[in-house]
Amino acid sequence: MNRSIWRSGAVVLGIFVAFLPFQNCGKLAANKTVSTSASSHSNPHIMRMSSVEALNVDISFRVHDESLPTTVQFNWSYTLDGAAMGCTPKTGANASTFVLNCSSAGALKVNVSVNNAGEILNLSYSTNLQAPTNSNEIPMQIVFEIPSGTGTNPWNTAATRVETFVGQTLKLKNMDSSPRQLHTNGRPCPHGNLIPSGGMADCVISQSYSRAANGAVYDHNEGTAAEFHLVAYDGAALYATNCAGCHGALASSAHRNAKVSQILSARASAPAMVGNAAVQALTRRQIEAISYALGGR
Repeated sequence: MNRSIWRSGAVVLGIFVAFLPFQNCGKLAANKTVSTSASSHSNPHIMRMSSVEALNVDISFRVHDESLPTTVQFNWSYTLDGAAMGCTPKTGANASTFVLNCSSAGALKVNVSVNNAGEILNLSYSTNLQAPTNSNEIPMQIVFEIPSGTGTNPWNTAATRVETFVGQTLKLKNMDSSPRQLHTNGRPCPHGNLIPSGGMADCVISQSYSRAANGAVYDHNEGTAAEFHLVAYDGAALYATNCAGCHGALASSAHRNAKVSQILSARASAPAMVGNAAVQALTRRQIEAISYALGGR
């Protein structure tokens, strides 16, 4: 066997060519590009990890190929509406992982050049990041993809748990080859229906939820080992705990209709908020929940 990590697969001819297939042993075809948007195939591709796809949250991408040697090099880049701006790249867990946090909506394309001793394969992943509707600063719908190959495993990890709040809709998209079904006890949304492979279902967040207080939610058909890690905040409760002491009750607060950007600006500059460790520890999603409860949108 030579030193390459894939052997060239058969090229599928025709006007419409969706993917260029490769297998795990043999030569990389130099400078070939594979578009792998939301791909569920087993060939080398960029896989979006178990992260919600939305603005102002970390979105993780990973090259999927278990045979990659430790010496392989990755050169990641992105464009948003054709320009390398609008997103902040962050350090991933390893070289095969790429993390973006995007503040602007648009057509996002993630690219990576996989270099194995001079042999190069170019991969790409394309998606559209949606801005909140009606010029709002809060996304009222977020998307979670159940990863391809999930099987009987958890849908995500505690470290990549999904954050939501009461009032949002969590859209579940099944990228796995098997049907999935969300099992809940009524929190944070009603027990889900069966989601076929490639299908979607909405989890309308109607109640706060935490694993510690309410028990695990998981795949109904696979059991508790196939857990779905998430949390659902109650914006009114967060306001009462973190804000009411200075700003009064929610219904009569002087900061009714405060937008997320206004709250973030005050947290960074107002002395009482700068010195408040609990307020400083609030996540972006928790601040969105507070803004939503205030009517800020």
